[in-house]
Amino acid sequence: MHQKFLIKKLLKNNQSEHAYKDKLDVPNNVDSFMLDCRRTIRDKLRQDFSTYRENSASSLKSDENYAKSLRPKFFTQGSHAYKTQNLPCYASQEIDLDDGVYFPMTFVENNPAANKSMLVALVRQSLSDLSEQTGWPLSEKTMCFRLQVDKQIHIDVPVYAIPDDKYAQLTEARSAALNFAFKDEIIPYQRLDPTQVYVALLDDNALWHQSDPKQLHDWFISQTKRYPFLRNICRYLKAWRDYQWQEDGPSSIMLMVAAVDALNQFPKMPESECEALLVVTKALPSIFAGDINNPIDNNENMFPSRCKDPAEILDIRERVTALSINYSQAVCEAQTKQLAVNTLISLFGERLPNREDWVQEKATPSAIRKKPVVAAAAITPTAARSHVSG
Repeated sequence: MHQKFLIKKLLKNNQSEHAYKDKLDVPNNVDSFMLDCRRTIRDKLRQDFSTYRENSASSLKSDENYAKSLRPKFFTQGSHAYKTQNLPCYASQEIDLDDGVYFPMTFVENNPAANKSMLVALVRQSLSDLSEQTGWPLSEKTMCFRLQVDKQIHIDVPVYAIPDDKYAQLTEARSAALNFAFKDEIIPYQRLDPTQVYVALLDDNALWHQSDPKQLHDWFISQTKRYPFLRNICRYLKAWRDYQWQEDGPSSIMLMVAAVDALNQFPKMPESECEALLVVTKALPSIFAGDINNPIDNNENMFPSRCKDPAEILDIRERVTALSINYSQAVCEAQTKQLAVNTLISLFGERLPNREDWVQEKATPSAIRKKPVVAAAAITPTAARSHVSG
């Protein structure tokens, strides 16, 4: 189907009036606040573990030698690191920042052998003290601690373990790094064997789970180098999700993987963001009709396995199909620019500008066939509960 209208100015432009992407951007002051909160959390953990090390002989007794090695390192992951973070659509939704804390662990038979219960307890106590000092409520999820730093912002702190020898390499490499702006980060992370990175499962003191977030990070960054439009396409899909569902819906990683799959199927590089979005939305129904697997581990199914029940699977597939049909009709078949804009707003919400003058008619070698547009059945966004936007 030939594209009739170009909506790239609606999505992103350099004019003083804000386009869609501008309205999705997290304001600088909000981002600075999140980073200040992250710094506060890191400083607290560093300070407390320094105290634990100093007092290890008296307070940790037999664990003294182990305690001396507990020097936390940090790595920010997720949408903030991918640069795909959006401002929430509804008051019930939240911005999140994921900041992993890493510790050295002794490995026995490829599993962490150090006292996980003690380590988790130390992190818990440190963050609990911080919660009391700041008034940030502290809660626990399956794989992370969560500090609610604002009514719409939370910071997740998963606890990771890496082999002692790898940790030593990281320390040496960090000391030699020239870019001191990133001294808190694990700079040479690529040195790690991903099969030797474990995250603590907070709801089961006996278990660690093999998980390396940097693998997914590296995969996504590599895809953005192949597809220059990918970051913004993912942001538009996430914003569509946030408008259509105030809770649940396809996860951000599902949408990222589906977008890459769709672009991989297209024989050439799209010429614009709006064409790239057309390419992706056209392919989404067939992609969500099948399985979406973790790009790092093809044996790990994300969709539909992570859905709660068949009704949720059906709901996602129906809304994805409606997105595909209506976006195509808006940019390929709408009779007027205003009708195209109206359809797009019904998909992405009122943050998309109601500016038909920002819609351009695409030059075509032949006349575009006119016909009435029969929109797919509208699906009303779900009732408000809570949802993490990021």
